[in-house]
Amino acid sequence: MSQDGFVINSEKQFKTKSGEVREGLINVNRLLVHGDDFVITTIQDITERKHAETALQLSEEKFRTLADSIQDIFFAFDQDLRYTYWNKASEALTGIPSEKAIGRSLLEVFSDSPDTRIAEKIYREVLTTGISQTSLTEFTLQGVTSFFEVSIYPFAGGISVFTKDVTTQIRMQRELEQSHAQLQNLSRQLIETQENKRRTIGRELHDEIGQSLTGLRILLQMAQRPPLEEHQDKIEKARQVAGELIDRVSSISLDLRPPMLDDLGLLPALLWFMDRYTSRTGIHVDFLHTNLQDQRFASVIETAVYRLVQEALTNVARHANVSKAKVRVDAGSSSIAISIEDEGQGFDVQAAFDRNNRGGVSGICERVRLLDGELDIHSVPGQGTNISIHLPLKQKG
Repeated sequence: MSQDGFVINSEKQFKTKSGEVREGLINVNRLLVHGDDFVITTIQDITERKHAETALQLSEEKFRTLADSIQDIFFAFDQDLRYTYWNKASEALTGIPSEKAIGRSLLEVFSDSPDTRIAEKIYREVLTTGISQTSLTEFTLQGVTSFFEVSIYPFAGGISVFTKDVTTQIRMQRELEQSHAQLQNLSRQLIETQENKRRTIGRELHDEIGQSLTGLRILLQMAQRPPLEEHQDKIEKARQVAGELIDRVSSISLDLRPPMLDDLGLLPALLWFMDRYTSRTGIHVDFLHTNLQDQRFASVIETAVYRLVQEALTNVARHANVSKAKVRVDAGSSSIAISIEDEGQGFDVQAAFDRNNRGGVSGICERVRLLDGELDIHSVPGQGTNISIHLPLKQKG
């Protein structure tokens, strides 16, 4: 048998006996068999295939229209990691037309660099594992750095990559974080300045005004000597007033900032404060502590712990209506823990924060926040209050 002739292939519609229109592929072949000439015609029903091709074409057209209409960058790879799609947003960002990307690999479209190698590794990982990945990445083009949220998905035997430009959001977030850090630093400086001012005023009250008043009292004592018996009552009254002023100035000086906090450290200052607090308020303080004896901490820590205990106990005296309170201060290797407890009237914590009472819980919260600490306030009206604070001993910045 030999084959020597022509082959004709053509598509044509035809109707079946039932009147249904079908798609057919007509094949006409000429054959020479032992000198005899034959023409063989076959008709193949390709209706389903044509419908599938039409549906696929429509689907691809819809897909391309949709992909080109979105503002996000979208491209796809086949299983060999060659581009199969490259939308308009990709062209706009890179300046690379789709015809120069389709069919090429990542390293063929972009220059070989550590960034492209990392991207290729991630793409292969998703292709191999079939597990989607999302990450934030930087992309520098023509000296301009942008930030993108990259989502990689398994897709039609390859992978698809959606890249959303989040440069504006990231820059705004970083500016906000920078502003927050600057504000926090400013607040720290404000508290430090306040403490320094208290220290200065306290010393001036004690050293200058206190000494002047002491001198005045001595002069009044000397003036009581004869022969001024007729002025004894007035001089004695003036001497008493001077003595009261001296005591008052000393008290104000200590309230502003006790010298033992700087000179002797945290524990002596706390013991002095609680003894004075009890004598003033009548509230007994059950004070427990660990690792404070003969210990010195950074000045900012000692000041913060002292002020936090002072503010919390002041609130107890003002609002709790109790005769006793508990304070515990424990120093560890990396942090210091403070607990202030009372069984008093309690309060609505959220309402207190909403009022933004700087002298109350909000002031405590601000001090803890500035030192990157943790604060937990548990209180129920009528059931007392428990304030728990943890401060890191090593401060940032």
